[in-house]
Amino acid sequence: MKSFVSPTTGIKYYQISAAKSLPQWLSEKKRKEKQLKKDREYETRIELLQGFNFPEASQKIYTSPDGQFLAASGVYKPQLKMFEVDQLSVKFERFVDCEILQFNFLSTDYSKIAYLQADRTIELHARFGAYYKLRIPKFGRDMMYDNESCELYACGAGSEIYRFNLEHGCFSTPLTTKFESLNVCSRESFGRGAHGLLGFGGDEGSLIFYDPRASDKEISIIDIKPHLNNLDNDAYQITSLQIGGDNNGLGMITGTLGGSILVYDVRSSKPIIVKEHQNDLKIVYNSFHNTETTYVVSADPKVLKIWERDTGKILASIEPKADINHVCIYNIDAQNSANRIGQTSGLIFLAGEQSDIETYYIPALGPAPHWCSWIDNFTEELEETYEQSKIIYDDFKFVEEKEIEKLGLSHLVGSPYLKAYMHGYFVEMPLYSKMVAKLKKKEQEQKELQQQQEQQQKQQKQQKQTSNLNKDQSLIFTDKGKQTHQQKQQESKDIIQSHAQSMVVLNDDLTKLTKKTKNVIENFELVNTNKSKSNDQIKKEPKLYELKELSSEKQKRAEKVPLELRLLKQKSNSNATGLAKQITFDIKKK
Repeated sequence: MKSFVSPTTGIKYYQISAAKSLPQWLSEKKRKEKQLKKDREYETRIELLQGFNFPEASQKIYTSPDGQFLAASGVYKPQLKMFEVDQLSVKFERFVDCEILQFNFLSTDYSKIAYLQADRTIELHARFGAYYKLRIPKFGRDMMYDNESCELYACGAGSEIYRFNLEHGCFSTPLTTKFESLNVCSRESFGRGAHGLLGFGGDEGSLIFYDPRASDKEISIIDIKPHLNNLDNDAYQITSLQIGGDNNGLGMITGTLGGSILVYDVRSSKPIIVKEHQNDLKIVYNSFHNTETTYVVSADPKVLKIWERDTGKILASIEPKADINHVCIYNIDAQNSANRIGQTSGLIFLAGEQSDIETYYIPALGPAPHWCSWIDNFTEELEETYEQSKIIYDDFKFVEEKEIEKLGLSHLVGSPYLKAYMHGYFVEMPLYSKMVAKLKKKEQEQKELQQQQEQQQKQQKQQKQTSNLNKDQSLIFTDKGKQTHQQKQQESKDIIQSHAQSMVVLNDDLTKLTKKTKNVIENFELVNTNKSKSNDQIKKEPKLYELKELSSEKQKRAEKVPLELRLLKQKSNSNATGLAKQITFDIKKK
């Protein structure tokens, strides 16, 4: 038993039939071992009704008018099971020759039932078994029983509505319509008798009504197409119909192939409300549910929705694992019940494309029936919520062929570890979880390696861009580089200033030195010119007294020459002699 919470309204509902399901291809020994040996879920499981399942799928499910019996049809083989709710077990099961499309209770209990089958036959069953079989001209799609006139109505792939009078045991004149085919039919449930109208819906998107007490002609036709938003792909075809069932018996609900639901008052041709299921799937079931507020219960193959009739506000929505074929809410009608007490409960049965008939309980719709009142005690103890699992079996995982290759399990095909089923395989959960963990680890490693490669590529690009630039210039773009660059700029400024000051001093010294050298050179030239003039004038050898005078004059002139000039002259003479010696040494060497 699992509990769920509706995300929009916070309404709690409980899945009573939730239990560990096992594959049918497991041997009985393994099934018993897996179920019974140290299995807490098996020990604490809840079986509301014993044998509440079918080999493949269930199609229709109804409660008897007195509420004591629950009947369900399914395949395969085509069969009907009758459950007695007080005994919580199967009353009987009957196999038929063809698939059951629809069945109706002809009495308040299980003693009289009519089956509409896919091969155009209608079987009448009594308490002991099959009683009579009749055949209609065209394939039937829906059937209903009018307990006031004791006539059985069947409609299908044709414009005629076939009537079989059970009191006289013969066919009555069929009702003719303008439609090419009829899909559904309905009258007020359990013979409330508020108005006694019969309603039929067809592929043309129109509803046609008859009053069997007045005449065989239609009394009204309602076209639903002007009130629909979606008219593509024959979305206006009527697939479900329910007349009556609300508190006053004047309500009507119809569903279409495109997933639209229209709620009417039979006295008006305009709908009270139009509701969209938003799945673009046909509506397979709709009905009223009466509490303090009147609710509408509608279902398409994927979801069951319960919403208010007047406002359209969603109370709860149920999404089972398999597609829905039919829905039954366990209610007892006061007129047909043995104790004349009506009962509205929150117990819901879903017949669908799976072996088990799923059972849900919604306390907001009403209490549990008297024969399973202990459900209320269980729901009070359940506080934790559970998420629906996508796994078909708790111990196995269904995996497609593509995923088998991705997980690296192709080498196990044909071994006991992989069980072929449809377009894939069943894999044991420990093996599946192990391979998924390996795959995730491998993907994570590849992702990390790819990230490292991308980082290396980025770093290489940055290095190529910066290698063409000056390193000093590239350092400028960093914070530390900016500080060092400013320090270097300051140091270079200080060096330039110190060099400038030293250059100024050097220039001053050079100017002074050049001036001195100029004066020395001028004095030297003046001395040489005076000497040449005296040599030209005196050609003869001087006398002794003249020599004395000349020597005294030279000495005076020599004293007048500065010391720096004399040193410079001596240095030039010594350099000249050294250079001559070097030249002669090189010549001899050669």
